[in-house]
Parts: sequence; C-alpha cells; structure tokens
Amino acid sequence: MPSHRQCVTVVGKQKILTLEDYQLDKWIWTDADFETLGWHDSLIYAFKIDQDLFFDIDYIFKWVQPNQDNWFSFWVAPCTLVFKTPVRFSFNLESNEFYNYIEIADLHRQINQNGKTEWRIETHIGDILIETENFKQIVRRPPTLQTGQQIISEERGEVSFVTSSDKNFIETEQVKQIKEKLFVLRQKETNAKHLQKELSDLFDKRIKGEIEIKEYILDKRRLERQIQEIKKELEQDDLEHFSDTNF
Repeated sequence: MPSHRQCVTVVGKQKILTLEDYQLDKWIWTDADFETLGWHDSLIYAFKIDQDLFFDIDYIFKWVQPNQDNWFSFWVAPCTLVFKTPVRFSFNLESNEFYNYIEIADLHRQINQNGKTEWRIETHIGDILIETENFKQIVRRPPTLQTGQQIISEERGEVSFVTSSDKNFIETEQVKQIKEKLFVLRQKETNAKHLQKELSDLFDKRIKGEIEIKEYILDKRRLERQIQEIKKELEQDDLEHFSDTNF
C-alpha cells in the first residue's frame, strides 16, 4: 500500500493538515491491475492516435479529508494511459453548456458483440470505445498534493504522451508558494462556512427563545463581521467562492 508522512502547517492560529512524500506502489500499471484502479474524476487533456491510442490524463491516487468538517485534497499525478494496438475505436462525445472538457466517470471492461475485449471510457459528455486486450498507464511524475482534482497549470506544464517516468521530479519554489496560498485560502473558506453555520444556528435559537435579544444581536454582529473579513480576503485574491451563500 502507498505510504505518506503527515505534517501540520500552522497559519496564524489555524492548523492545516497536509501530507508529504506519497509513495507509489509502482510506476507502470496495466490491465492486470484493473480491479485496483479507479479513474473517476480524472481529466483527459488530450489524446493521440498512433499504432497505439494515447491519453494524457491527471490520475487521482488518493482523496484526503483531514476531518469530517473539512475539505478534500487530492494526491494527483500526470499519467499517460496507453491502449495497445487497438483493432478499432470510436469517440462518441458531445460537449454541452455544463461540460466543455472531458472528465472520466469510469473505465469499464466488457465483451463486445464480436466476442472481443472492449474498454469503455465513460465520460460526462459521452463514451470512448476501444477494442483491444491490453492497456498500460505510466505515471510520469510522483503524485503531488492538490487543493482540487487537477494539477495546477503552473506545475503540470504542457500536454505530454511520454512513456517514461521522472522519478526525481521536485516542485519548484514558485509552485510550492502558489499551492501553499491555495491551501490557506481553502482553509479560510472552510472557516467562513463554519461561521455561516454558527450564524444560522444562532438565528434558530433566537426564534425558539433560547437566547436573549441583546446576546443574539452581539453574537450576530461578531459572526457577520468575521464572515465579511474572510470574504474580503478571498475577493482580493480573486478566489471568492461564496456566490451561492447569503451573507
């Protein structure tokens, strides 16, 4: 099983759980590993048709949730998924107003009407069918921790179909700073949501007569002030995520 080392980053008075040094079981996975792999939410950046069929994807190795009240982060690596010498393949994809990108929902192994092994890449905008026996997936770089399910563009770089692994890859200082900032902002967003929940609970207590009006007003002002302070910080960083929240 993969292992990792836990560490805690302290920002102000907030402790943010992060993880470092995720260890892969192996760098090349094949159809023999199919039952242990899962491609849900993996993004397809590009594909290449050659003797083999290549896909450049972000593969999510692990979802991480520090606690039940907190956000997920993800161990993600750029991978090249290769279907070997396909007999035939078809792409039935159509973008819509919600999806103008290709995100994998699942990968299925099935037997087609010709009695041959067929792989069906189920996506949010349609299916890709590939008739072949074998595939392999090359992990191009070690997984790194992300705030989202994709590798940030500053770290990922250009589209690639290479079938070798850069096992000594290290994030640049610039990328580390960007990601540290993203994790801090994500924690602030979580704090604001918790404060919003406190505000809602406070209102319920007042309706039920469980709190005096003066105490209610003072607590309400305090919570609203704290929420607005966090909201301003997020807006200043162009990462304001509260469009659906009533402040």
